[in-house]
Amino acid sequence: MAPSAALILAAGGSGSRLGENPKKQFAHLAGTPVLLRAIRPFASVPAVSAAVVVLPREDLPVGAAILGSVDDRLAIRCVAGGPTRTASVRLGLEHLPACDAVLVHDAARPFVSREVIERVLATALAGEAAVPALPVADTLKRVSAGRPLTVPREDLYGVQTPQAFPRDMLLEAHRRAAAEGLECTDDAGLCERYGMEVRLVEGEASNVKITRASDWPLAEMLAAALDADGDQTVLGRASGVARVGIGYDVHRLELGRPCVIGGVSIPSDRGPIGHSDGDVLLHAVMDALLGAAGEADIGHLFPPTDPRWAGADSIHLLKRVRARVAPLCEVDFVDAVLVAEAPRIGPHVPAMRERIARALGIAPGAVNVKATTAEGMGAIGRGEGISAQAVVTVRTRG
Repeated sequence: MAPSAALILAAGGSGSRLGENPKKQFAHLAGTPVLLRAIRPFASVPAVSAAVVVLPREDLPVGAAILGSVDDRLAIRCVAGGPTRTASVRLGLEHLPACDAVLVHDAARPFVSREVIERVLATALAGEAAVPALPVADTLKRVSAGRPLTVPREDLYGVQTPQAFPRDMLLEAHRRAAAEGLECTDDAGLCERYGMEVRLVEGEASNVKITRASDWPLAEMLAAALDADGDQTVLGRASGVARVGIGYDVHRLELGRPCVIGGVSIPSDRGPIGHSDGDVLLHAVMDALLGAAGEADIGHLFPPTDPRWAGADSIHLLKRVRARVAPLCEVDFVDAVLVAEAPRIGPHVPAMRERIARALGIAPGAVNVKATTAEGMGAIGRGEGISAQAVVTVRTRG
Protein backbone atom coordinates (compact mmCIF):
# COMPACT_ATOMS: atom_id res chain seq x y z
CA MET A 1 0.00 0.00 0.00
CA ALA A 2 1.34 3.44 -0.92
CA PRO A 3 2.43 5.70 1.97
CA SER A 4 -0.20 8.21 2.99
CA ALA A 5 -0.13 11.65 4.58
CA ALA A 6 -2.60 14.07 6.11
CA LEU A 7 -2.49 17.81 6.62
CA ILE A 8 -3.23 19.89 9.69
CA LEU A 9 -3.85 23.46 8.57
CA ALA A 10 -3.52 25.86 11.51
CA ALA A 11 -6.01 28.65 10.79
CA GLY A 12 -7.03 29.57 14.32
CA GLY A 13 -5.35 32.97 14.53
CA SER A 14 -7.29 36.04 15.59
CA GLY A 15 -5.60 38.34 13.06
CA SER A 16 -5.03 40.93 15.77
CA ARG A 17 -1.55 41.89 14.52
CA LEU A 18 -2.93 42.52 11.07
CA GLY A 19 -5.82 44.48 12.52
CA GLU A 20 -8.17 43.46 9.74
CA ASN A 21 -11.78 42.47 9.42
CA PRO A 22 -12.33 39.82 8.18
CA LYS A 23 -9.53 37.85 9.80
CA LYS A 24 -6.47 37.32 7.62
CA GLN A 25 -7.26 33.68 6.84
CA PHE A 26 -10.56 34.79 5.27
CA ALA A 27 -9.34 37.99 3.64
CA HIS A 28 -9.04 37.95 -0.15
CA LEU A 29 -5.74 38.09 -2.04
CA ALA A 30 -6.41 39.00 -5.67
CA GLY A 31 -9.96 37.73 -5.22
CA THR A 32 -9.15 34.42 -3.50
CA PRO A 33 -9.31 33.84 0.30
CA VAL A 34 -5.96 33.29 2.01
CA LEU A 35 -7.31 30.06 3.52
CA LEU A 36 -8.11 28.66 0.09
CA ARG A 37 -4.69 29.61 -1.32
CA ALA A 38 -2.98 27.94 1.64
CA ILE A 39 -4.66 24.56 1.18
CA ARG A 40 -4.83 24.21 -2.61
CA PRO A 41 -1.17 23.19 -3.16
CA PHE A 42 -1.66 20.19 -0.84
CA ALA A 43 -4.59 18.97 -2.93
CA SER A 44 -2.15 18.56 -5.84
CA VAL A 45 0.11 16.14 -3.91
CA PRO A 46 -1.11 12.55 -4.46
CA ALA A 47 0.12 11.25 -1.09
CA VAL A 48 -1.91 13.85 0.85
CA SER A 49 -5.44 12.44 1.02
CA ALA A 50 -6.96 14.25 4.00
CA ALA A 51 -6.83 17.57 5.80
CA VAL A 52 -7.97 18.80 9.20
CA VAL A 53 -8.44 22.57 9.21
CA VAL A 54 -8.33 24.08 12.70
CA LEU A 55 -10.39 27.27 13.00
CA PRO A 56 -11.82 29.50 15.73
CA ARG A 57 -15.12 27.91 16.79
CA GLU A 58 -17.14 30.93 15.67
CA ASP A 59 -15.59 30.74 12.19
CA LEU A 60 -16.31 27.08 11.41
CA PRO A 61 -19.25 27.85 9.07
CA VAL A 62 -17.39 30.45 6.99
CA GLY A 63 -14.30 28.23 6.83
CA ALA A 64 -16.30 25.24 5.63
CA ALA A 65 -17.99 27.37 2.96
CA ILE A 66 -14.65 28.64 1.61
CA LEU A 67 -13.13 25.16 1.51
CA GLY A 68 -16.06 23.70 -0.39
CA SER A 69 -14.34 24.49 -3.70
CA VAL A 70 -11.22 22.40 -2.98
CA ASP A 71 -10.72 19.26 -5.08
CA ASP A 72 -12.91 16.46 -3.68
CA ARG A 73 -9.89 14.12 -3.69
CA LEU A 74 -8.75 15.88 -0.49
CA ALA A 75 -11.10 14.92 2.35
CA ILE A 76 -11.39 18.06 4.50
CA ARG A 77 -12.70 18.32 8.05
CA CYS A 78 -13.01 21.61 9.93
CA VAL A 79 -12.59 21.50 13.73
CA ALA A 80 -12.50 24.09 16.49
CA GLY A 81 -9.07 25.04 17.78
CA GLY A 82 -7.75 25.73 21.24
CA PRO A 83 -6.42 28.83 23.03
CA THR A 84 -2.88 28.44 21.61
CA ARG A 85 -1.27 27.18 18.42
CA THR A 86 0.13 24.12 20.20
CA ALA A 87 -3.30 23.29 21.62
CA SER A 88 -4.92 23.76 18.21
CA VAL A 89 -2.50 21.40 16.46
CA ARG A 90 -3.05 18.85 19.24
CA LEU A 91 -6.81 19.03 18.63
CA GLY A 92 -6.17 18.60 14.92
CA LEU A 93 -4.16 15.46 15.62
CA GLU A 94 -7.13 13.98 17.48
CA HIS A 95 -9.25 14.19 14.33
CA LEU A 96 -6.71 12.83 11.83
CA PRO A 97 -7.52 9.70 9.84
CA ALA A 98 -5.00 6.86 9.71
CA CYS A 99 -1.84 7.96 7.89
CA ASP A 100 1.92 7.49 7.86
CA ALA A 101 2.99 11.14 7.99
CA VAL A 102 1.53 14.46 9.12
CA LEU A 103 2.10 17.87 7.57
CA VAL A 104 1.48 20.95 9.73
CA HIS A 105 1.06 24.23 7.86
CA ASP A 106 0.18 27.79 8.81
CA ALA A 107 -2.78 29.20 6.88
CA ALA A 108 -0.95 32.54 6.94
CA ARG A 109 1.51 31.10 4.37
CA PRO A 110 -0.60 31.03 1.19
CA PHE A 111 2.24 30.66 -1.33
CA VAL A 112 3.84 27.32 -0.50
CA SER A 113 4.79 25.32 -3.58
CA ARG A 114 4.19 21.67 -4.32
CA GLU A 115 7.97 21.23 -4.50
CA VAL A 116 8.46 22.29 -0.87
CA ILE A 117 5.56 20.08 0.27
CA GLU A 118 7.01 17.05 -1.50
CA ARG A 119 10.49 17.83 -0.17
CA VAL A 120 9.49 17.75 3.51
CA LEU A 121 7.03 14.91 3.01
CA ALA A 122 9.66 12.64 1.46
CA THR A 123 11.80 13.07 4.57
CA ALA A 124 8.89 12.35 6.93
CA LEU A 125 7.89 9.23 5.01
CA ALA A 126 11.51 8.08 5.38
CA GLY A 127 11.14 8.31 9.17
CA GLU A 128 12.51 11.76 10.05
CA ALA A 129 10.90 15.11 10.84
CA ALA A 130 11.60 17.86 8.30
CA VAL A 131 11.15 21.63 8.27
CA PRO A 132 11.76 24.01 5.34
CA ALA A 133 14.31 26.70 6.13
CA LEU A 134 16.52 29.34 4.52
CA PRO A 135 19.76 30.91 5.81
CA VAL A 136 19.11 34.25 7.49
CA ALA A 137 20.08 37.06 5.11
CA ASP A 138 19.51 40.08 7.35
CA THR A 139 21.93 41.30 10.00
CA LEU A 140 20.40 40.48 13.38
CA LYS A 141 20.53 42.54 16.57
CA ARG A 142 19.80 41.55 20.16
CA VAL A 143 18.81 44.46 22.39
CA SER A 144 20.18 44.23 25.93
CA ALA A 145 19.62 47.05 28.43
CA GLY A 146 18.60 49.27 25.54
CA ARG A 147 21.81 48.60 23.58
CA PRO A 148 21.76 46.73 20.23
CA LEU A 149 24.28 43.91 19.88
CA THR A 150 24.98 42.17 16.57
CA VAL A 151 24.22 38.45 16.57
CA PRO A 152 26.40 36.21 14.34
CA ARG A 153 24.14 34.86 11.59
CA GLU A 154 26.40 32.26 9.98
CA ASP A 155 24.52 29.31 11.49
CA LEU A 156 21.06 30.89 11.73
CA TYR A 157 18.10 29.83 9.59
CA GLY A 158 14.59 31.15 9.21
CA VAL A 159 12.12 28.28 9.54
CA GLN A 160 8.91 27.96 7.53
CA THR A 161 5.98 25.59 7.20
CA PRO A 162 4.77 23.04 6.20
CA GLN A 163 6.63 20.91 8.70
CA ALA A 164 6.36 17.16 8.21
CA PHE A 165 6.59 14.36 10.77
CA PRO A 166 6.11 10.63 11.05
CA ARG A 167 2.67 10.45 12.66
CA ASP A 168 3.81 8.52 15.74
CA MET A 169 6.63 11.00 16.39
CA LEU A 170 4.33 14.03 16.36
CA LEU A 171 1.72 12.28 18.51
CA GLU A 172 4.36 11.39 21.09
CA ALA A 173 5.77 14.93 21.17
CA HIS A 174 2.33 16.44 21.70
CA ARG A 175 1.40 13.84 24.33
CA ARG A 176 4.48 14.69 26.38
CA ALA A 177 4.05 18.43 25.86
CA ALA A 178 0.44 18.26 27.06
CA ALA A 179 1.53 16.42 30.20
CA GLU A 180 4.10 19.15 30.93
CA GLY A 181 2.00 22.11 29.81
CA LEU A 182 4.70 22.98 27.27
CA GLU A 183 4.03 25.46 24.44
CA CYS A 184 6.22 26.04 21.37
CA THR A 185 6.00 28.38 18.39
CA ASP A 186 6.27 25.41 16.03
CA ASP A 187 5.89 21.66 16.18
CA ALA A 188 9.52 20.98 15.34
CA GLY A 189 10.35 22.76 18.60
CA LEU A 190 8.34 20.19 20.53
CA CYS A 191 10.19 17.33 18.84
CA GLU A 192 13.55 18.99 19.52
CA ARG A 193 12.57 19.42 23.18
CA TYR A 194 12.28 15.65 23.54
CA GLY A 195 15.44 14.77 21.64
CA MET A 196 13.74 13.76 18.40
CA GLU A 197 15.73 14.27 15.20
CA VAL A 198 14.61 17.18 13.01
CA ARG A 199 16.14 17.84 9.59
CA LEU A 200 16.24 21.15 7.75
CA VAL A 201 15.37 21.03 4.06
CA GLU A 202 15.44 23.85 1.57
CA GLY A 203 12.59 26.35 1.84
CA GLU A 204 11.58 29.09 -0.60
CA ALA A 205 11.87 32.86 -0.38
CA SER A 206 8.35 33.20 -1.80
CA ASN A 207 6.86 31.09 1.03
CA VAL A 208 6.18 34.23 3.05
CA LYS A 209 4.00 34.50 6.15
CA ILE A 210 1.38 37.24 6.34
CA THR A 211 1.66 38.60 9.86
CA ARG A 212 1.35 42.38 9.80
CA ALA A 213 -0.52 44.91 7.69
CA SER A 214 2.80 45.85 6.05
CA ASP A 215 3.04 42.29 4.63
CA TRP A 216 -0.12 42.72 2.58
CA PRO A 217 1.25 44.65 -0.44
CA LEU A 218 3.91 41.99 -1.09
CA ALA A 219 1.29 39.26 -0.69
CA GLU A 220 -0.95 40.98 -3.24
CA MET A 221 1.95 41.14 -5.69
CA LEU A 222 2.79 37.45 -5.23
CA ALA A 223 -0.85 36.46 -5.63
CA ALA A 224 -1.17 38.43 -8.86
CA ALA A 225 2.01 36.81 -10.22
CA LEU A 226 0.77 33.32 -9.41
CA ASP A 227 -2.68 33.91 -10.86
CA ALA A 228 -1.24 35.34 -14.07
CA ASP A 229 0.94 32.30 -14.73
CA GLY A 230 -0.61 29.46 -12.74
CA ASP A 231 2.89 28.22 -11.85
CA GLN A 232 4.26 28.64 -8.33
CA THR A 233 7.80 29.06 -9.65
CA VAL A 234 6.97 32.50 -11.06
CA LEU A 235 6.29 34.00 -7.64
CA GLY A 236 8.15 37.23 -7.13
CA ARG A 237 8.87 37.74 -10.82
CA ALA A 238 5.83 39.71 -11.94
CA SER A 239 7.14 43.16 -11.07
CA GLY A 240 10.41 45.04 -11.15
CA VAL A 241 12.92 45.06 -13.97
CA ALA A 242 15.04 42.37 -15.62
CA ARG A 243 18.76 42.38 -14.82
CA VAL A 244 21.64 40.23 -16.04
CA GLY A 245 24.83 39.09 -14.30
CA ILE A 246 27.92 37.36 -15.71
CA GLY A 247 30.23 35.06 -13.78
CA TYR A 248 33.55 33.41 -14.62
CA ASP A 249 35.79 31.04 -12.70
CA VAL A 250 38.83 28.88 -13.45
CA HIS A 251 40.66 26.30 -11.32
CA ARG A 252 43.76 24.20 -11.74
CA LEU A 253 43.28 20.43 -11.70
CA GLU A 254 45.33 18.24 -9.39
CA LEU A 255 45.78 14.47 -9.27
CA GLY A 256 43.98 12.83 -6.35
CA ARG A 257 41.60 15.74 -5.68
CA PRO A 258 37.82 15.09 -5.54
CA CYS A 259 36.04 16.33 -8.65
CA VAL A 260 32.81 18.15 -7.78
CA ILE A 261 31.18 20.15 -10.59
CA GLY A 262 27.71 21.66 -10.42
CA GLY A 263 27.19 20.04 -7.03
CA VAL A 264 27.75 16.58 -8.53
CA SER A 265 30.65 14.25 -7.67
CA ILE A 266 32.22 13.06 -10.93
CA PRO A 267 34.54 10.03 -11.17
CA SER A 268 37.96 11.38 -12.15
CA ASP A 269 41.63 10.92 -11.27
CA ARG A 270 41.95 14.66 -10.70
CA GLY A 271 39.84 17.52 -9.41
CA PRO A 272 39.83 21.32 -9.03
CA ILE A 273 42.08 22.99 -6.47
CA GLY A 274 40.22 25.52 -4.33
CA HIS A 275 39.79 26.88 -0.81
CA SER A 276 36.26 25.43 -0.77
CA ASP A 277 35.41 22.30 -2.76
CA GLY A 278 36.62 24.04 -5.95
CA ASP A 279 33.28 23.72 -7.76
CA VAL A 280 34.08 25.92 -10.74
CA LEU A 281 30.54 25.86 -12.17
CA LEU A 282 28.80 26.90 -8.98
CA HIS A 283 31.38 29.62 -8.36
CA ALA A 284 30.62 31.11 -11.78
CA VAL A 285 26.87 30.89 -11.13
CA MET A 286 27.25 32.58 -7.73
CA ASP A 287 29.26 35.45 -9.18
CA ALA A 288 26.70 35.88 -11.96
CA LEU A 289 23.83 36.00 -9.45
CA LEU A 290 25.68 38.46 -7.23
CA GLY A 291 26.46 40.59 -10.27
CA ALA A 292 22.81 40.71 -11.30
CA ALA A 293 21.92 41.81 -7.77
CA GLY A 294 24.63 44.50 -7.76
CA GLU A 295 26.62 42.74 -5.02
CA ALA A 296 30.34 42.05 -4.61
CA ASP A 297 31.76 38.73 -5.81
CA ILE A 298 32.18 35.53 -3.81
CA GLY A 299 35.76 36.43 -2.95
CA HIS A 300 34.32 39.13 -0.68
CA LEU A 301 31.59 36.92 0.80
CA PHE A 302 33.68 33.77 1.27
CA PRO A 303 37.32 34.95 1.29
CA PRO A 304 40.01 32.28 0.89
CA THR A 305 41.68 33.65 4.03
CA ASP A 306 38.67 32.66 6.18
CA PRO A 307 39.02 29.13 7.60
CA ARG A 308 35.22 28.81 7.86
CA TRP A 309 35.02 28.21 4.12
CA ALA A 310 37.86 25.68 3.87
CA GLY A 311 36.47 22.67 2.02
CA ALA A 312 32.97 24.19 2.04
CA ASP A 313 30.22 22.57 -0.03
CA SER A 314 29.52 25.06 -2.82
CA ILE A 315 25.85 24.07 -2.93
CA HIS A 316 25.63 25.40 0.63
CA LEU A 317 27.41 28.58 -0.47
CA LEU A 318 25.02 28.98 -3.42
CA LYS A 319 22.06 28.72 -1.05
CA ARG A 320 23.60 31.44 1.12
CA VAL A 321 24.04 33.68 -1.93
CA ARG A 322 20.45 33.08 -2.94
CA ALA A 323 19.24 33.99 0.56
CA ARG A 324 21.36 37.14 0.48
CA VAL A 325 19.84 38.42 -2.77
CA ALA A 326 16.29 37.12 -2.18
CA PRO A 327 15.01 40.44 -0.75
CA LEU A 328 16.31 42.21 -3.87
CA CYS A 329 15.48 39.91 -6.76
CA GLU A 330 14.22 36.52 -7.93
CA VAL A 331 16.16 34.24 -10.29
CA ASP A 332 14.60 33.76 -13.73
CA PHE A 333 17.17 31.73 -15.70
CA VAL A 334 20.71 30.34 -15.53
CA ASP A 335 22.83 29.56 -18.58
CA ALA A 336 26.35 28.19 -18.11
CA VAL A 337 29.16 26.60 -20.10
CA LEU A 338 32.04 24.45 -18.83
CA VAL A 339 35.35 24.27 -20.70
CA ALA A 340 37.54 21.22 -20.01
CA GLU A 341 39.31 18.39 -21.79
CA ALA A 342 38.37 15.96 -19.01
CA PRO A 343 36.41 14.59 -17.26
CA ARG A 344 33.41 13.99 -19.50
CA ILE A 345 30.68 16.39 -18.43
CA GLY A 346 27.74 15.46 -20.67
CA PRO A 347 26.41 12.44 -18.73
CA HIS A 348 26.25 14.51 -15.53
CA VAL A 349 24.49 17.61 -16.90
CA PRO A 350 20.93 16.55 -15.89
CA ALA A 351 22.03 16.04 -12.27
CA MET A 352 23.85 19.39 -12.29
CA ARG A 353 20.76 21.18 -13.55
CA GLU A 354 18.67 19.56 -10.84
CA ARG A 355 21.12 20.46 -8.07
CA ILE A 356 21.45 24.08 -9.19
CA ALA A 357 17.69 24.45 -9.63
CA ARG A 358 16.96 23.14 -6.15
CA ALA A 359 19.53 25.42 -4.57
CA LEU A 360 18.02 28.43 -6.33
CA GLY A 361 14.37 27.46 -5.87
CA ILE A 362 13.62 27.37 -9.59
CA ALA A 363 12.55 24.67 -12.03
CA PRO A 364 15.27 22.51 -13.66
CA GLY A 365 14.01 23.82 -16.99
CA ALA A 366 15.22 27.27 -15.94
CA VAL A 367 18.83 26.01 -15.73
CA ASN A 368 20.94 25.26 -18.81
CA VAL A 369 24.42 23.71 -18.62
CA LYS A 370 26.64 23.05 -21.65
CA ALA A 371 30.15 21.63 -21.97
CA THR A 372 32.89 22.07 -24.54
CA THR A 373 36.66 21.67 -24.88
CA ALA A 374 39.47 24.11 -25.61
CA GLU A 375 40.47 22.11 -28.70
CA GLY A 376 43.84 21.33 -27.12
CA MET A 377 44.82 25.00 -26.83
CA GLY A 378 46.29 26.66 -23.75
CA ALA A 379 46.40 25.40 -20.16
CA ILE A 380 42.85 24.08 -20.28
CA GLY A 381 43.56 22.39 -23.60
CA ARG A 382 46.53 20.66 -21.98
CA GLY A 383 44.25 19.33 -19.23
CA GLU A 384 45.79 21.54 -16.54
CA GLY A 385 42.56 23.25 -15.55
CA ILE A 386 38.83 23.77 -15.98
CA SER A 387 36.81 26.95 -16.43
CA ALA A 388 33.16 27.97 -16.37
CA GLN A 389 31.14 30.96 -17.49
CA ALA A 390 27.58 31.68 -16.38
CA VAL A 391 24.87 34.20 -17.17
CA VAL A 392 22.02 34.67 -14.69
CA THR A 393 18.91 36.72 -15.36
CA VAL A 394 16.85 38.02 -12.44
CA ARG A 395 13.84 40.24 -11.93
CA THR A 396 14.01 42.83 -9.19
CA ARG A 397 11.34 42.95 -6.50
CA GLY A 398 9.01 45.93 -6.34
